[in-house]
Amino acid sequence: MGMMAVRRWASAGAAGLLAVGLGLHPAPAGAAVGSAYLAVEESIVRGGSVTDCPVAITGAGPATRSIPADGAWRTVNLDRTGTMAKSKVRGIVVGRGKVAADSRGGYRLDVSISNAVSLTPSAASPCKISYGTGSSTLAEDVGVTKKSWLVIGGTVRGRGEVTGILGAQRTDLTGTVTVAPGRSATQLIPSGWYTMAARAGSRTFVPPGTTTPTSATNVFNGFVAIIPVGTRRSLSGNGLGYVSVDHRDCTLNRVRLPFTSRARAYAAKISLYVNGDRRAVLTGSALQRTSYTLSNIAPASAGAVKVVIRTKSGSTLTSSSTSWACR
Repeated sequence: MGMMAVRRWASAGAAGLLAVGLGLHPAPAGAAVGSAYLAVEESIVRGGSVTDCPVAITGAGPATRSIPADGAWRTVNLDRTGTMAKSKVRGIVVGRGKVAADSRGGYRLDVSISNAVSLTPSAASPCKISYGTGSSTLAEDVGVTKKSWLVIGGTVRGRGEVTGILGAQRTDLTGTVTVAPGRSATQLIPSGWYTMAARAGSRTFVPPGTTTPTSATNVFNGFVAIIPVGTRRSLSGNGLGYVSVDHRDCTLNRVRLPFTSRARAYAAKISLYVNGDRRAVLTGSALQRTSYTLSNIAPASAGAVKVVIRTKSGSTLTSSSTSWACR
């Protein structure tokens, strides 16, 4: 008779995205992360009787720890040795994870995971055995207050079989977006309550009657981010000390440009562009302001803003910004 044992964190389940739904909630009133966890785990699959295919594995792990949503890296380790049937088992995991939330209602979950597993038979066995390890980071009850972009990405390198998943799931189970490690996705999602998760692992197996050693290793770095529409995506230029660019207002399709005292004192002309089109040229008394608002920005565009500043001394400075589309 076959037997399978999988160790994961307490709230993990088989439904969809590593995590079970937590029931219906009212729309979130503010940014929040209910709880977040970092875990290292192992998977043991034994095809055969307990007598013919004994398992004895010891060492540090599996383990789970709670982590705050403060953007700081935390680490959990797994270091296991032992035997499965007539094979020596070795499993090592260094799992690092962090979760961050910002004042605009954005969230980001990052993982950095190193896995190494091996099965080394000492003699042929009638058992089919498999051993795997992995690390997971999970954020539950993530309150998304407005329409947002779900962005998933990462890289994986190594050899052997790679297991895992990254993504987000509404806690009422009405929507799930997931990708395999090393893949990416970008999708617009509605407000609501979500679970964010990322997991990567390695797995190896020995068929019955085989004496060939097997192993797998991988290093995975990935992220799952929820970014409210209109959030500033880039901001650069040597003119930021004169004119900057705020996040975009998707309700009114506009963006505010704060002017500093340096702009009021030293600028001779300021030209403003949106998505390549010149919208305004400010000179003289029009420069004596604390801000300027650019309106009628196409909702589906990148909202690319460029500010060209000509100073009284003849220098030319620029400020540039893009933002996440509003739809």
